[in-house]
Amino acid sequence: MRKLVLILITLIVAIAAQAQGEHLKFMGIELKGSITEFQQQLLTKGMRVSYVSKGLPEGERVYDGRFSGYPAQVVVFFNSRTRLVYRAKVMIDLEGRDHATSLLNEMKAKLDIKYGGAKRRSQDFTDEYGHKFEQSAYTLTDGEIDLFVTSSGYTDHDTFYVNIDYKDAKNTSINTLDELEDL
Repeated sequence: MRKLVLILITLIVAIAAQAQGEHLKFMGIELKGSITEFQQQLLTKGMRVSYVSKGLPEGERVYDGRFSGYPAQVVVFFNSRTRLVYRAKVMIDLEGRDHATSLLNEMKAKLDIKYGGAKRRSQDFTDEYGHKFEQSAYTLTDGEIDLFVTSSGYTDHDTFYVNIDYKDAKNTSINTLDELEDL
C-alpha cells in the first residue's frame, strides 16, 4: 500500500510538472489564451498597442515597448475566429550591420543559457541584399524559437532588424487545424 501511494504521488508530481511546461513562454507569459488576455499581460509588462496595428490584417497585433533591455516592436499572431494566441515575434531595429551582428550574438548567447546550446541548430543565411548572417532555431518540447536578421538595403549602414520568433507548438497546431477547416 505504501508503495502504491508513493507511485501515485510521483505520478501526480510528474503530471503537474508536464502541465506547467505545456506552452512556450514569451516575456514570461505563456503563449496561450485569447488575444485580450495575452494583451493584458503584455500591457502590465510595459508594452503598448502600436498605431501600426490598425493597418494589419485581422489576426496580427503590434506592440511597442522594451524587450531584453532594447526598444522593440512585438507582433502577436492569433486566430481571427477563435482569438487564440499562438505566436509572438520581436523585432529590434538597429542602424548598421555591426550593431545587428553584435545583438544577434548577444541574443543567441542568452537563448543558449536559457534553453541550452544543444537545442540550437544554426546555419548561414544570405538575405536579398547580399548580407550574410547566421540564423538559429531552438527546438523545444513546447515550441520553437527562431533567431535571425533582416535588412532594409544593400549597405552595411542601413537599418537591420534582429528578429526573435516564438511559436507555441500546441496552439500553432490548433490554429492550423482551424485553418484547414476552410479547405
